[in-house]
Amino acid sequence: MKSNNLKTNKVVLNTNDGFICISLDDILYVKSSNHYCFLYTNNNEEIKIATPLKQLENIFDNKYFYRCHRSYIVNLNYINMINTKTSIIYLVNEKEVPLSRRNKSELIKYLKETYNQNPSED
Repeated sequence: MKSNNLKTNKVVLNTNDGFICISLDDILYVKSSNHYCFLYTNNNEEIKIATPLKQLENIFDNKYFYRCHRSYIVNLNYINMINTKTSIIYLVNEKEVPLSRRNKSELIKYLKETYNQNPSED
């Protein structure tokens, strides 16, 4: 089998039962809790994996995934809104993810630079 036939946007992660092969596009966010991580997908699935959050941060493409909190990584493509007063990220599926105060301005700046193709002139 030639490796160039494989899709490059998939990752293989350890679960309690073996391994899971999942597309990065399907992951909305990741939550770390009690030495495990939980992947939340756009199909409303919760997948428990045995990979630490720090390791996932290195595995995922940093262009589309952001460590928004000490216990969360969010897929930037699914952000619908950020409430800067409450430091909550609202995703397209109405899920809420916390945003640390320390990361708030950096994330907003990154999103504006990345997604604003025609920034307004001030």
